[in-house]
Amino acid sequence: MSRLIGNTPIIECLVRKEFCFDGERGHGEFYPAYVFGFCARPAIVTRAEARAQGLKHFFSGQPCVHGHLAERQTVNGTCLVCLKEKATRRYAERGREICDRQRELRYANHASELAKEREYATQRRVLNRDAINAYARRWAKVNRPKTAAAWARYAAAKVLRTPPWLSKEQLTAMRSFYDEAHRRTTETGKPWHVDHIVPLRGRDVSGLHVPWNLQVIPGEENERKNNKWPT
Repeated sequence: MSRLIGNTPIIECLVRKEFCFDGERGHGEFYPAYVFGFCARPAIVTRAEARAQGLKHFFSGQPCVHGHLAERQTVNGTCLVCLKEKATRRYAERGREICDRQRELRYANHASELAKEREYATQRRVLNRDAINAYARRWAKVNRPKTAAAWARYAAAKVLRTPPWLSKEQLTAMRSFYDEAHRRTTETGKPWHVDHIVPLRGRDVSGLHVPWNLQVIPGEENERKNNKWPT
């Protein structure tokens, strides 16, 4: 299975015909061709060597029983091209049945599937934090009106959920949470957030912006929690 390594200027040339048929026929004949890049085949590795190295695929350098010169699965030695062709045939013959079955399974296990999707999304946010944050900054820069509107909604929600009867001491206590989050972020080099224990804008509940509803937690934990209220 050849892989493109690099591009070259287009070159008109002739290719020996026997090269296209593993030297079995076409000797002395040529095909007109154009060269636009150079390729290299994967290194030849035996299945035993692939197992020892923990590789998922290996290239033996020998065609499969159907004549495909391609990589194979280490677990069972199956040709990847054969797998693709088998899947294509199966979908062409039973595509509607497969889709209906997958839909039924998804509906039957809706809660667990939804939990898996949320867990995957959380892990993705944690593993790709820098890339996601960079994209968010670029998006916010391009979409300043939308960003301003979102912050305005959040600020309004916080104001509406801040009781007017809070004392000066309680307001000072609330500011101390933000000072503590800033201190921990500076000392550890990792983000710490001030979180509302009962979310201000939860789906099923709405908390207040008051000292006894605040806590300082790691940013990763806050992102996993989001607007959910653990029960």
